[in-house]
Amino acid sequence: MEKMILVIDESGAKGYAKTEEKYFGEIGVMAGFLYTEQEMLEIEGCLDIFLNPYKNDTNGKFHITDLASDAQMKLRDDIFHFIRKSKLQWFYHALYSQGFHQSEFGKNRGGENNSQASLHATLFKAMFCISAMMSELIGIKKLNLLVKTDNIDSGVIKKFHKSAEEIIDLLMRKERNIFRHVRGEDGKYEKKFSRVTTKTDAIPTFEEISLDIVCENSNLTILADILANSVYHHLDKAQKETPNIYLNNKETLKNHPVIDLAFIPKSIDHVVPITDIIYRRQ
Repeated sequence: MEKMILVIDESGAKGYAKTEEKYFGEIGVMAGFLYTEQEMLEIEGCLDIFLNPYKNDTNGKFHITDLASDAQMKLRDDIFHFIRKSKLQWFYHALYSQGFHQSEFGKNRGGENNSQASLHATLFKAMFCISAMMSELIGIKKLNLLVKTDNIDSGVIKKFHKSAEEIIDLLMRKERNIFRHVRGEDGKYEKKFSRVTTKTDAIPTFEEISLDIVCENSNLTILADILANSVYHHLDKAQKETPNIYLNNKETLKNHPVIDLAFIPKSIDHVVPITDIIYRRQ
């Protein structure tokens, strides 16, 4: 199996569907980058040159919030300079908190009123799906994906694994349980279950997929942290200027310093991610 490494971090909302937005247009973001194991080792080695000097200022600790405000600004500039110089390809996914709530509880939105649906896990599912598609583009059919993130609890990791199972089953053409509501003669609806296998040329087929998730505090996760926070900042500004704007395209994030290196749709005229529609804010 070909080993790929996905490094991610999140910013903003990450709660459950039962929770409405804390303020108008609240969003949740997850950002990261995907490379082969060897490429990631090379990226981390180059990052050391940029970032290790900051560790001297924090007695070995290294999180952006440990630094003074001017050092934080310089660190962000150095990170974006590194991304630009190395032509590092990255990507993100974002959802409206209120749109996520409405997708479960809104009238005629098709939700199941699932109060425990996790925005955090849904963002991860999108990032996992993008990672699989990127891996397939370079010819990988047997994927061993290692996800690196900063510290999250075991419960969140379990949710991440569960959210990825649906995508793995789809990509490996495994049988899946589905249900539909069937109206009986008495007028009442009953949930009917069946097992299906998806067969289509529009979605690539993988022979094997394995997923592992580890937590670490490293130069790689610092880079992902700064990416996620910067995307959140620019998206939050964009949605305040244009309420309910589609979130997942380069046009919306046009003022981000390294948006040209992002692996995302160019604009809504290019393609609108299905999650921008399902979790639209109304």
